[in-house]
Amino acid sequence: MKNLFHGIGRYEKRLILLIALSAVSNPFAVLQSLVIQYVPPFQCDLGEKNYQANSTNIWINFTNNINASDDQLKSSCTYQNISGNTVSCTKFIFEGPEVSAVSEFGLVCSKAWMRPTLVSVYFMGKMVGGFFGGVLSDRFGRKKVFLIFTAIQFIAATCISFSNGVIMYAVMLFISGSGSLVNFMAAMLLGVEMVPPRCRSLIVFLMNIGYSCGYMLTALVAFLFRDWRWYLRFTGLIGVVYLPYYWLLDESPSWLTSNGKHDDAAKILRKISKMNKTATKDEEEVFQVKREVDETKGCLKTLGELVKKPILIGRYLITAWAWIVVTVGYYAIALNTNSLSGDRFLNMMFAGLMELLACCMFYVAVEAWGRRNTFSGVMGVTAVLIAANPLWTLWSGTMVTIATMLSKLGLSLAFGVVYTYTGELFPTGTRHTVLAAASSFGRAGTVVAPFIIFAGESGNTATSSYITAGLIAFSSATVMLLPETKTRKLPQNVDEAVEMKRFTCC
Repeated sequence: MKNLFHGIGRYEKRLILLIALSAVSNPFAVLQSLVIQYVPPFQCDLGEKNYQANSTNIWINFTNNINASDDQLKSSCTYQNISGNTVSCTKFIFEGPEVSAVSEFGLVCSKAWMRPTLVSVYFMGKMVGGFFGGVLSDRFGRKKVFLIFTAIQFIAATCISFSNGVIMYAVMLFISGSGSLVNFMAAMLLGVEMVPPRCRSLIVFLMNIGYSCGYMLTALVAFLFRDWRWYLRFTGLIGVVYLPYYWLLDESPSWLTSNGKHDDAAKILRKISKMNKTATKDEEEVFQVKREVDETKGCLKTLGELVKKPILIGRYLITAWAWIVVTVGYYAIALNTNSLSGDRFLNMMFAGLMELLACCMFYVAVEAWGRRNTFSGVMGVTAVLIAANPLWTLWSGTMVTIATMLSKLGLSLAFGVVYTYTGELFPTGTRHTVLAAASSFGRAGTVVAPFIIFAGESGNTATSSYITAGLIAFSSATVMLLPETKTRKLPQNVDEAVEMKRFTCC
């Protein structure tokens, strides 16, 4: 670990640590549906008739099969009355210690469609919040947007815990989603823009380490708080830990410079030099500002120039598609661990360990092979694993779990790459806007992910597996058309972004 920070000043080390810690809390919101929408075993609640049925077996059978086993009798949505007619259940008895929104609001059987819909509402919030958060970040700064949307994430978690119905629950889920993506991206860009080029992948690496630790902590918190409302209240209260960030973080000098705020940027640079105990560099030398660049150019004007360049439009479409396939695949697996064989809390913990392993592999891979080659190779292997999913299903449940975890490993690694890569391909003035817009396309895809999970409950996974694998393979191929950005200086304007070579082998 000491070698990772070799040659980095005290200020940058502190910044990297703060940004990595900021990512620890994100999984509490991202994975909350595994806790608050868990479906406990259930059966029809028929009051006194239920007891008579158990003792005489003449009032009711919970399935059409009179000889059904106890496991088959559970989680049934219909029963037979004394006349032999099949009747739908309207009330349910939920078993086990867990209390979830599903058990409180009765989101099973005829209302089961609400479960994937509500998860999609959360992702719609991520999509909308991500896009507008990116514009706000490029307009008003990384620090402000990070602080505001971090606060939204924690406040929304607390508010969800007081939901008294499905409508309020859905509204607060949307608001929760709007904050849980933007703060992560703003923090990442803040770090990427304030460290040397060779340390950019280190920022993403340590943020993902923080996220992975938070992933495993989510499993622990879910195990300790079996009541969904107290899980949300606890994860909302954690936000108090981040209050000092208001004083500990500074705005990105790169963003300040691109928006013509040279005095503010110089002030932060002097602070950095003082903390690092180095001589203060001349402002022009530090930022290498080109006088021909109009200082009044803002995000919208830079975007106007960007869309006039076909090479940048094509580059954006490729990265947007990469975001779509990565996020759909990632969340289709991450939000489905409850259905895997074995203990659901351990499965969540193992998924977090895959995240941690992916982080380590990410840092080694992008440093050795670069962003582009790493993404393309990993996604190619993942496509093969997913295409073979129907074969694993026929083999054994354990093999399905192993293949799923390996697929998650690949997608988690690819997620880290696409986060890093997208921001490095576009100019500073639109970096967060482009990153947020591409990510929003991905979140649009994840709106579908809960329905993929819901449809998979029928047991027919072949079609969805083949389609998903094909889409991932296509993204793996198209990313090879992009330029490699390893060790390159971040483009400050549109011209510098265009000058990046499209076809390089390493």
